[in-house]
Amino acid sequence: MNITMLVPFPDALDMTRFSKEEFRKYPDLTVVGTDDGLDELQSFSDLEYHIGHTLDKATEIEQKGDCDALIIGCFGDPGLMAVRQKTTMPVMGTGATAFSVAAMFGDKIGIVVPQRQFIHVTERMIYLYRYTDRVVGLETTEDDISDTVVTKPEEMVKSLAEACRKLVVDKDADVLIFGCIGFAWAVEAVRDIFKNEGIETPIIEPGATVYQAAKLAVELGLNHDRRPLM
Repeated sequence: MNITMLVPFPDALDMTRFSKEEFRKYPDLTVVGTDDGLDELQSFSDLEYHIGHTLDKATEIEQKGDCDALIIGCFGDPGLMAVRQKTTMPVMGTGATAFSVAAMFGDKIGIVVPQRQFIHVTERMIYLYRYTDRVVGLETTEDDISDTVVTKPEEMVKSLAEACRKLVVDKDADVLIFGCIGFAWAVEAVRDIFKNEGIETPIIEPGATVYQAAKLAVELGLNHDRRPLM
């Protein structure tokens, strides 16, 4: 089995390099970035700028003929529908998959995103994916992930834990989603904090979740019906 995670940012970007390192533990997963794009991502327009580059790379990946399933490696799922239109293999959205799995483990979903400017983007995802009646709250760590992971990882873990705790205590969330694959490295640390505090609320880490979902799709021989996209 060969699964590819296409990070919709340039190969040289810190986030792409981080993803390659973080998901290296999965031997049948290859992480690639786009061939071109912006040097940093600070807004929704920055994300959408890369959709053309993402389409080009997805087409290239399919033409090679050795990819069983493709993952859009960003919680915001930029270009997901467009990539499905241009390819024939299963194309999994990281955010869409995280929402679906979270709904299996709880009725009240809480989401933590890295920066405040991504709250509105996530709110639009909630609406488009029809989870308006399931998401009870959004919190942000207000961290620049590419910088904080390197300079103050302990502080980021504390910020994540506090944001998650607010969603559980103040919003009564019974399942949590990390709204960025850049949080992947911290999920076990936050789970340990919750365990020590007697909090049993499950935390969905989207990168590992979408990888496992892609494997399941391949093993079950599932693919998308392209008719609604045409």
